[in-house]
Amino acid sequence: RKISECLKRRGFSIVEANETHTVLLSAFEEAEQLWQSGSFAPTMQDMEAQELEEELWKRLLYQDEQTAAWITESTVSSMGLTSLATIAESLRNFAEGLQKELQRSLNLRWTSVWDSMLACYTGDRTYAFHLDNPRGEQHGLPDNGIRLTTCYFINPHWDPTSGYDGGGLDLYLTDPSKPPSSADVARRSTRVRIAPHADTLVTFLSDRLAHQVVAT
Repeated sequence: RKISECLKRRGFSIVEANETHTVLLSAFEEAEQLWQSGSFAPTMQDMEAQELEEELWKRLLYQDEQTAAWITESTVSSMGLTSLATIAESLRNFAEGLQKELQRSLNLRWTSVWDSMLACYTGDRTYAFHLDNPRGEQHGLPDNGIRLTTCYFINPHWDPTSGYDGGGLDLYLTDPSKPPSSADVARRSTRVRIAPHADTLVTFLSDRLAHQVVAT
């Protein structure tokens, strides 16, 4: 309920997920294995989207996320991703557990939870300012169905004393009851920077709060 109240009041929530350090280290090693083996693929691959739809969301939603690794049952089975599967299942259960309370307090509904998407930010990378679901008259775009996004950091080697937040998340705090009226309004709003601290779980209303990944 506290998370639901935070989402209603501020549009986002930040908690420690309390995953074990052993699972975090193992998940990090599995993620490195996927990255180094070339298992990251075009983000929209195998989504069975129509050509126009795929091109639209590649430009708007995945413009800076051209490759990723989706933690699906087949990937887990073929690559032996035990710890990533544990985290992905926890995230799914967390999202499903929020649904009833968010429907009551925010009239927020969804019909499915996506598989977890593993992203790697290294070298010269960022994910530009955007909404995950830029729907509505002001954007003139179709509704892609996204309502809530969870972001979980698994980098156990990040040093909080370094002052380096590359790969972290910036949230722009506009009115959480509705999407911002324009990108300019969102950019001029208060910004919260979330450091990429391992075991940090960020949940936010991704069709209402613009956000970006801090450049690496």
